[in-house]
Amino acid sequence: MTDRDTMHGAAAVMHGAAAVPRAEDFGRRLAEFAADLRTLRLECGNLPLREIARRAPRNRPLSAAAVSETLNGKRLPRLDFLMALVRTLLAHDQEGRPHPLDRDDPRLDTWRARWRDLELLRTAQRPVSHRLGTPGRDLAPAVPTSAATPPDSYPVTVAPASPITHLSEADAPRFLFGDRSRGARSLAFSPDGRLLATANDTAEVRLWNATTGECAGDPLTGHGDGVRSLAFSPDGRLLATTGRDRVVRLWDMRTSAAVGKPFAGNGILWTLAFSPDGSVLATGGRDRTVQLWDPTTQEPIGPPLPGHTGGVEAVQFSPDGRLLASGGAGGTVRLWRVDGGEPEGKPLVGHTSEIRALAFSPDNRLLASGDWDGMIHLWDYHTGAPVDEPLTGHLNAVRGLAFSPDGRLLVSVGMDRTIHSWDPVYRTPAPPQPRSPAAHPLRLLIPCRQLLPRRPLPRGRR
Repeated sequence: MTDRDTMHGAAAVMHGAAAVPRAEDFGRRLAEFAADLRTLRLECGNLPLREIARRAPRNRPLSAAAVSETLNGKRLPRLDFLMALVRTLLAHDQEGRPHPLDRDDPRLDTWRARWRDLELLRTAQRPVSHRLGTPGRDLAPAVPTSAATPPDSYPVTVAPASPITHLSEADAPRFLFGDRSRGARSLAFSPDGRLLATANDTAEVRLWNATTGECAGDPLTGHGDGVRSLAFSPDGRLLATTGRDRVVRLWDMRTSAAVGKPFAGNGILWTLAFSPDGSVLATGGRDRTVQLWDPTTQEPIGPPLPGHTGGVEAVQFSPDGRLLASGGAGGTVRLWRVDGGEPEGKPLVGHTSEIRALAFSPDNRLLASGDWDGMIHLWDYHTGAPVDEPLTGHLNAVRGLAFSPDGRLLVSVGMDRTIHSWDPVYRTPAPPQPRSPAAHPLRLLIPCRQLLPRRPLPRGRR
């Protein structure tokens, strides 16, 4: 897999002094976009509308009527719809015969980028409402109140987690580490909130005082290649790191010394997570499997868990420690019983691109998953059913998801340099949760500057 984690530089960045685009600008660009889609259809065999719908991905059906509206420029479709349409067309030659389409085909990124530019143009025309919790509103992305062109590398910032209606001086992101952090590919707080560990695809891990932003000792060195993921054990005594050198290393946080010898996975590793009690460590990576480990003995717990059709890019334990969720390039979420490693139910199908982030709600009711196309799906993982329609708003890959400790807020972080906060959708009312922000801060670290307003969800699914 090619490394695509560099932020996509959107061509349309709206500055405070810039003129608001006119409706005819969007209409003209949408017409050009639709004309190019029609040209693509001709180049790929000119399939009839019903045939396009019939050959669409099973996990993202397309209706002939909606395809017709898109090709004729009557509306800008959602990103997942567009990408399913483009993938369907590109998977056929000039005679309309099916042929393999690589998931990293550069033409897919071109269409994604064009959609994002159009969406920025569309949303820039309408005023932003700062009301919260209004049911039934469009879930299209909101307009940033201000924006600045970001640098090539992104210093780590801490953003407020309270519902955001507008950015005041007190709400503004606070830079902790400045240019010294050189951005962060992966980061994790210690359970007590005092330490922050960061990795930026080099062979070292840096530790920071989360309050002052100062370095907390020398970097942790020992990996032979870029570190891709890290996680603290629940008791804060261990830090687990992994990456391109295909090994997992454990570090004693009291001494910053390595614990034991590095233990190996089957290929480059992209993600890892501790179980809630710290007795199990899960890893996933390029070999399309999940492996469970005993952190004490550093030995594998059973054989690798197969089933994914692409590399595993996210793993997450349920709060009760009974289940492990995994997702990745295959676009499906799989659930595993931690005790025994058996699959739990059928795979959760609905994404049209690789899954980059997972999060369980604290009450064990919901699972959230975010993908490369910026879509967030909510699942009742006990039944395997999706909860309503996907949450839309990000213009690029969703790279992080987190529920607040009381379960009333879901926060997503994207490669479009934005944070979104959502009202989680419950099929039944959630039991009361203790709420103490001082004792349970929701802390987010993000390589971005701009925060977006909280997006309401449809009535009837709260």
